[in-house]
Amino acid sequence: DLHIDSLIDKWRQVERNGLEPDPFVRHLANWLQAHKPAPAPMTLVHGEINNDNLLLGSDGDLSAVDWEFAHIGDPREDIGWYRTVSEGAVPPDLLADDIEGFCARYRAVTGLGADIINPAAIGYFGLLATVGVYSTLVGGPAAVEASPAAPVLAAYMS
Repeated sequence: DLHIDSLIDKWRQVERNGLEPDPFVRHLANWLQAHKPAPAPMTLVHGEINNDNLLLGSDGDLSAVDWEFAHIGDPREDIGWYRTVSEGAVPPDLLADDIEGFCARYRAVTGLGADIINPAAIGYFGLLATVGVYSTLVGGPAAVEASPAAPVLAAYMS
């Protein structure tokens, strides 16, 4: 619960640090707080799992690379992030055609129950995962507004 609360708080920080109040972001944070899924055991989370960070070896083994965002967290963070970015930014979404089947296989391998691994929980973590991208989009203009000496990247991001 505390870990999920810390992820929700990132949305609240985005709203506080933006150029102006954002009722949608505040509503989203409140919705996330009110609809938290059942807690999962903490585990190693890749932090940016997507098709660009997966390698399929000639022997059929799958490897994940690019671990700079790795942390201890909720395993659904990776699944939610994957679903979010693979729908548009880094296609294809390999889970889209059978998310129920994926959840069943994930539960069989990990021993986690349907109360923890299910499509609704994965969607929930997809919302949590987008805070980093949204924060960058809001943070660029806020940095430029706060200081004329803001980095060029901040202006470019706005």
